[in-house]
Amino acid sequence: TPKTPRPPPPKLESEPGAWFDYWDEDGVGYLEEGEVLRALVHSLEVRGDRGQVRGTAELVRACLAACDIQSRVTREDFVREDGLATVVAENLGLRSFRTETPRPVEPTNYDISVRTNGGRTFAATDFPAGILSADTTV
Repeated sequence: TPKTPRPPPPKLESEPGAWFDYWDEDGVGYLEEGEVLRALVHSLEVRGDRGQVRGTAELVRACLAACDIQSRVTREDFVREDGLATVVAENLGLRSFRTETPRPVEPTNYDISVRTNGGRTFAATDFPAGILSADTTV
């Protein structure tokens, strides 16, 4: 019997709980760091671009650290107000979940260089197009 193709995943920025459930394929209630990375790579459609995948991996590690999460994230830690979904979506420039007044829009010419605790340095060109914004934090 042919396998029915899986529908596309829900949007992280508008349905974080459904997005988490979609990628929690074994139903254990948590995602490992690698599962979060795989899910983002598929959701952002950066498969096949090693530079973008590496940049996304660094972003996942930085966001997990910012949320004080070691290597696995529970659904609760993912969807809470300042949880991993919020931190990742905001860092990707997908959406601001916060209710604070937005800042004025700045030009989109971002000249950045970020050095992580792991010693990796990367620039704006290492991120998928369109994910950096004036509100991007790492």
